[in-house]
Amino acid sequence: MKNLLLFLSFLLFTQINFVKADSWDYMSKEQAEALLAYVNKNPFIFYYCDCCNDIIPENKVKPKAHLLKIEKMEIVPCPFDNTLFSVDVLECTVVATANVSDGFVSITKTESDDKRKYAIQWALSLNYCFTLIDFVIPSRLYEAIDYKAEPFDCSGLIEFPDPELVPEHPLKKAYSKYFKSKK
Repeated sequence: MKNLLLFLSFLLFTQINFVKADSWDYMSKEQAEALLAYVNKNPFIFYYCDCCNDIIPENKVKPKAHLLKIEKMEIVPCPFDNTLFSVDVLECTVVATANVSDGFVSITKTESDDKRKYAIQWALSLNYCFTLIDFVIPSRLYEAIDYKAEPFDCSGLIEFPDPELVPEHPLKKAYSKYFKSKK
């Protein structure tokens, strides 16, 4: 009985914590079309699961964040609800990898940083992908389209990576131009 109570307590605790880190992938067809158009015009996003980072203890390894250039996307119907859609990335390039602490970005430069395009399908998460709407202030991707979001208390992002701190990369110049256009 004691083991059962311990297991149920663990299950309740983990479910509460994982709900905090639920990504928002599905939206209406109109929202998906607006998101696709927005990212086509603003292809640099910062992928950072701040809610995931918030629930991991300080003494554990935190997830990395990635500055990405989205190269190719498509709108995909939801497999369990034909009224919902996601915008899936089909190709992207990792421009830089970073650690984030209290919302501040620290670019990491490692030998494993890859400059290739990745052809891997994944859904753009409206709450874990950050963009620059204007004035170099990071905004969650859902703020770029008409998407009504539930309030949540994750730490967020205070800054977007400074182009001067991005390691040498074939897309550094394009990213710098994009970054400066938002000032």
